[in-house]
Amino acid sequence: MSRSLGWLLITLFLLIGFGLRINGLGVMNDATLYDEAAYGLDALSLIDNPQLTPFFERNNGRESLWMYVAAPALATWGAQPFSLRIMAVFAGMLTLAAAYRLGREILGKQGAIWVLAALAVFYWPVHLGHIGFRAALYPLLATASLAALLHAYRTNRRWWLAGLLLGLLFYTYIAARAWVGLGLLLLAFWLLMSPSRRRGALTALLVALIVMLPLGLYLLNRTVLEDRTVQVAIGSLDDLVNNGVAWVGAWLHEGDAYQTHNLPNRPIFDLPTAIMALLGLVGIWRGVRWRWHLVVLIMAFVGALVPALLSINNPHMLRAYAAVVPLAVLLGAGLLTLVRWQPRWGALLAIGLLAWAGIHSNTDFRHVAATWTDFLPGEYRIQRVVDYFGEQPPQTSQTVAVMGFPNAHPVLDFLTHDQTDARWLQYQSGYCTVYDAAAPMLAVALPPNIDLKQQRIDKRATLESVHVDESGDFAIWQVTLDQAILSAPTLTFGDGVQLAALDLPTSAQAGETLIIALAFRADSVLAEDYNGFVQLWGTPSPLEGGPLWAQQDLRLCEPFPSSQWQPQDLIVQSWELKLPQEIPGGSYQIMAGVYNTQTDVRLQHNVDQDIVALGEVVISP
Repeated sequence: MSRSLGWLLITLFLLIGFGLRINGLGVMNDATLYDEAAYGLDALSLIDNPQLTPFFERNNGRESLWMYVAAPALATWGAQPFSLRIMAVFAGMLTLAAAYRLGREILGKQGAIWVLAALAVFYWPVHLGHIGFRAALYPLLATASLAALLHAYRTNRRWWLAGLLLGLLFYTYIAARAWVGLGLLLLAFWLLMSPSRRRGALTALLVALIVMLPLGLYLLNRTVLEDRTVQVAIGSLDDLVNNGVAWVGAWLHEGDAYQTHNLPNRPIFDLPTAIMALLGLVGIWRGVRWRWHLVVLIMAFVGALVPALLSINNPHMLRAYAAVVPLAVLLGAGLLTLVRWQPRWGALLAIGLLAWAGIHSNTDFRHVAATWTDFLPGEYRIQRVVDYFGEQPPQTSQTVAVMGFPNAHPVLDFLTHDQTDARWLQYQSGYCTVYDAAAPMLAVALPPNIDLKQQRIDKRATLESVHVDESGDFAIWQVTLDQAILSAPTLTFGDGVQLAALDLPTSAQAGETLIIALAFRADSVLAEDYNGFVQLWGTPSPLEGGPLWAQQDLRLCEPFPSSQWQPQDLIVQSWELKLPQEIPGGSYQIMAGVYNTQTDVRLQHNVDQDIVALGEVVISP
């Protein structure tokens, strides 16, 4: 192959790889994944407060390198999924370049072109190349570090670069630790068994360890109840066997079912890539520069699969993402075998297989992109709400409360990061209702049951319709809290938790359920989450040896916990007391109190009182 033809093919395959990875990004921009938003918030924190840290604690804890890579894109294009996903595309393109270098070390110049080409059209990296996950850097640095290690061994030069890349790999993804361990073992083997390369191997080893030191020390000193590796780890040998069976079937029958990682259930190999892999198995033995390269590739492949095999939800193609590196070499070796087997027509046949695989990858991912908002309906609705307020901004400092979306989900915080004029909050309604006691707020209701959400918030406020989405994805009202609630008598617990009784039954029959509605406010920002309890006391009281007739203990607005309240927030919540059938007729006291969920210590109403009487109810037998 001539030099000019080689460069032409490299350029062509890079363009094809870029086209496959960029296709669909526009359609997908209407919905942001949970993990993408969490990474985005961490990256935005680096813009707001620049710092050097090896690790971020959000979202079960994450290595930091991806956040530093994503921060410039977010600063340029703003808080949107495209900013994260375009960096994943760039990482994928750099992975193609690194694959070429790795292919040169293992298969030579001509083989390197086919390795690049195979990786460019292989569906697994094409799919994940669209997703703004930190794992985007995993195959990039895995490929680059392995290429650098093999190059350093061959030339006995640039060992420091191999160590640097191996050390940076440690900062990409939890699953990368297995690959890092293999790299360190390889360096240790060369250090002991190759005297002429001992100095270089030691240099690479020291550089890698120095680079890894900050994260290593952080992880050793990290105090968490349950690390992410523990959360996803398998629990038995049977689980390992089942994972192995799942991976055996993943290659040609049924792959990862989760749309974030794969077109659901698509096998890893389609027919054209299966043909490439089969040819690779036949020809790679003769194609490699040194036979021990095969051992390294097998170790790399096993090292990439081990984190997935030892965890749940298999075949998990994200945790095994680095397997695309040795697989790309295998597929490239298959194409090289075809070219060498048939010098006249082999190259055209190889290009035909690549075109076939590329068409499959493009078609399959177009389906993923077309169904992206169906896969993420809640995130899509949040995006539509944010887009609406981008065109119709709320008033300065106005509260925008989104009902029907989990408080812990980071997508709303991520998408509204640049909309600093308003105050945004989110919670699952039904458990409690959040109002703004200082000024009219905007309430946004998401499906399902928008009408029911309207009824709940309308019960204690005046609603004015602002916008009803034609597709039924959301409705917006301006909410003005009733004055009667603001003027209700309050009781103070601790350093500033205010309680007001709103609905207190005055009579009931045995066997019925009492519903007690209470309102809570905080005088200042609270550092803890609190529970509220309501009890029914008779005469004598429980303090005097009498029975506790009924009680209920609830987290104060669990979907929007008290540690997130602001002084203007007013939370309305109901407690239910089930009356026993055998309760005697008479007069009973409805009692209430508040306690710290971390310490179980009750907040004091006054010096010697941690529970107060809200009112009296007469029970008929």
